Amino acid sequence: EGAFPLFVALMQRAPLDICETIHKLNPVEIEGMHLHAAIDGASERRVEPRRSDSPIKNTYDANEQLSIMEFLVLRAKHDWLVATCPFAGTNLTPLAHAVWNRDVSSDIVKLFCFACPDAIDLPCQLSKDHVDMVPIDLSIGQQSKRDLLLLGWVFYRDASERGIDKRDKTPLPTISAEVYASACSNAAKRKNWDLVRDLLPSANKMGAVNEELESIQKGLKAHDEKMMKDDMKEQWRRKYFGPVMVELDIIKDMFSPVLPASVKSKKKNMHVPLGNF
Repeated sequence: EGAFPLFVALMQRAPLDICETIHKLNPVEIEGMHLHAAIDGASERRVEPRRSDSPIKNTYDANEQLSIMEFLVLRAKHDWLVATCPFAGTNLTPLAHAVWNRDVSSDIVKLFCFACPDAIDLPCQLSKDHVDMVPIDLSIGQQSKRDLLLLGWVFYRDASERGIDKRDKTPLPTISAEVYASACSNAAKRKNWDLVRDLLPSANKMGAVNEELESIQKGLKAHDEKMMKDDMKEQWRRKYFGPVMVELDIIKDMFSPVLPASVKSKKKNMHVPLGNF
């Protein structure tokens, strides 16, 4: 109950000075709900536009959000930084949420990597059909975030022990060919072919060549060919059996909550729908 005023302020995209004042008057523990509300602050709120003179805005800009996140992360216990938050079928740590939300800057991902490096490899869940994921699975199309994760938790742990943090201006190390190849291998084992496709150009650019990588490229090609054939079959069915397919869709939706996971997984693919809380 005491944590609610700060949570509401963050949901309303209140500026840092207001959040600081609320917390000073009521110094509650920073919880997961505060972190996730602030992460979501980069995204446009689906509300009526506010008056131009209102101190509350529909969204944080990148610098405002980074300041808010620094304020919260500095005061949050480690347990909250690595805890997953169930919401609308997802189960994400703050780091995973920051990676997933395309409106969030890579600076905030970097902040979490230094603050809780062990969250880099923690499992997360995007939906009932996308389980056993890790944050890098959510980085598709976001190279700067992806490469921050590829540095690995050991790098951030050791850097922190040497007194280096996210404010240090020293350029981060370049991702090696071996790291890209290893990431491709792990993504292929998780059947995340979209991530494999995202990683391969960087691996090839860095000169990563080995038998396993060649096998992965063949696996990606076979996956794409199968997906194309499946799409063509689906289009053919809908063209010639449209009304029947609509009825089947309705029946499937009715019984989806009670279908076993093995049946649902037949439709599973890794085209992850990105969005916001």
